[in-house]
Amino acid sequence: MDWYPLWNSLRIALVSCAAVFFLGIFAAYYIAKLPRTVKGALDVVLTLPMVLPPTVVGYFLLLLFGAKRPLGAFFMEHFGVKLVMNWYSAIFASIVVAFPLMYRTARGAFESFDETENRRSRGFSAAASRACMCRSHC
Repeated sequence: MDWYPLWNSLRIALVSCAAVFFLGIFAAYYIAKLPRTVKGALDVVLTLPMVLPPTVVGYFLLLLFGAKRPLGAFFMEHFGVKLVMNWYSAIFASIVVAFPLMYRTARGAFESFDETENRRSRGFSAAASRACMCRSHC
């Protein structure tokens, strides 16, 4: 029995999940602090893969990173890396499709955080690490 398809699927899923987790939280944290107009423009761009069908997203990725397209030719010429039809291109496609879900969830969490409660708990002599614990268990 050939175990390569299972190994390949697990490898792609694990790497893309880890990347989406960290990239989504990082992007949401910094975008939540931006002004409203910039936040709205970036939100449209970053959540576009969530509203487009996966086949359309895949087609756009092929248009951008294909071997005879500008970005694909640039990476092939300068780095010798073919960006399509590899196992790591599946990781990139998975990240592009799953990123908006993590980003929107984390951004909602960061925007709902009330900084005044954090300052209030610190004002009552709570250490920085205990401030969160006190707020969630009291």
